Amino acid sequence: MFYKSPATYYFLRLQNLNLPVPSTVRGWIGQSKFLPGFNQIFIEHLKTNFEYKEYKENTCSIFFDEISIKEFLEYSKDFDFIEGYEDLGRYGRKNNTVNSCLVFMARGLMAPSDQLNHFKKKKWVSGYRSAVH
Repeated sequence: MFYKSPATYYFLRLQNLNLPVPSTVRGWIGQSKFLPGFNQIFIEHLKTNFEYKEYKENTCSIFFDEISIKEFLEYSKDFDFIEGYEDLGRYGRKNNTVNSCLVFMARGLMAPSDQLNHFKKKKWVSGYRSAVH
């Protein structure tokens, strides 16, 4: 919300909604370093987080959402490769530039949502099957 509508973000902060200061949000976004594919550290965190919760708190739905992204190539110093190419995580990279990203999310019925992973793909009609299998 901070980037989509800064005015709304500031308005909600003025209404005493407990939101982090903008500099904190910018810091989080700048420090986020996620690669496409399943993030094992995050999955382990979810396991630990839900290990001792009641059954109803562990019940969730898995969502798939495709988002459009700008076709753009950029060198990543953190990972030492060019981002913007098709990337299916452990299933490999291809030399096709991407214009969409498939995101998997677990939404708890009694708990908040968490992104599980993402894959970058040119077209999801054929690529979706290879990413999920």
